[in-house]
Amino acid sequence: MRWVAALLMLAGLGLASRAQAASWDCPKPVGIAEPIACGDADLTVVEAQVATALSTASAKLSGLGQARLRADHAAWRKYLATLCLGDRQPGGSGVVDCLKQEYDVRRAELARAVEVTGGVTLLRNERFDARPARIAEEAARPVLTEIAWPQLDRATGTAQRRWNEAMEKCAEQLAIPLDRQDPDTDISVDYRIDMVGTALIQAVFSRDLYIHGAAHGDDMTVSSLFLLQPARPLVAGDLFDPARAWQQGLAELAYLALRDAARQESWRLWPGDAAGLVDLVAEPTRWLLTRDGLALHFDPYDVGDYAAGMHDVTIPWPALGTYLQANPALKLPPR
Repeated sequence: MRWVAALLMLAGLGLASRAQAASWDCPKPVGIAEPIACGDADLTVVEAQVATALSTASAKLSGLGQARLRADHAAWRKYLATLCLGDRQPGGSGVVDCLKQEYDVRRAELARAVEVTGGVTLLRNERFDARPARIAEEAARPVLTEIAWPQLDRATGTAQRRWNEAMEKCAEQLAIPLDRQDPDTDISVDYRIDMVGTALIQAVFSRDLYIHGAAHGDDMTVSSLFLLQPARPLVAGDLFDPARAWQQGLAELAYLALRDAARQESWRLWPGDAAGLVDLVAEPTRWLLTRDGLALHFDPYDVGDYAAGMHDVTIPWPALGTYLQANPALKLPPR
């Protein structure tokens, strides 16, 4: 009767298995993941982490700041639904993988959505858009726009309000496609706060642009140096003496630094001499004021081919002493 005993044992295991399944707490998504079949514990976890990050960020803000953060997050949820719950997901990933990836990105964005520095609170503002492509071959792939810019929460005074206006304007201008005749362009604009001081706020915007069907994207970095006392962006005359040939001098110093970098890193420097850099180095949107000197930024195709990438050089303040204003608009490090 061994076979009878075996049948009884199997039956007992089946009952135990059903009892265990009945007692198991199936993950229950509560957000955009609700359409996904119950049981994906990882998805439920990352969704909950995003909710926690949103709550943590919101607690640091004023009432108006909280309202803006919630509105932006609601816009992101609609964007996410278009991105991941459609017939086709980015990169050919499935719905669940798409959601997990985007939730993870969102968690990181919310973790830095509120910055408290220099005695002020900065809030990440955002705009999202996903629309069908106009090119028939790309119909299944939406055209994506994601832009973000910083804002001072509890902004007081003319200077802070104008800075808020300048940051939004900068992000929106970067979001305009280079070729308006080719509207199927994915655009991502983000930022980082480089420095917040009593006289100056420095922010750096980055833009990633991809025209559907192109061989590669186009990257760009733009600096915003905003003087709080006159409540306006910094201009070249705030630092350099217009009576001196500072553009040529700065170009020569930058050329030497780039030439050394090209030799060390084995890429070809396009300009044959400093004259090819005069117009580039004169743009304050390429500058950052650092303790060590004036940092200059060059995007792909500025001084080398696309494969050479971006390049930054810093010109020490002592090397610039001949060209600087006797009384610049803000205090510079000793030189």
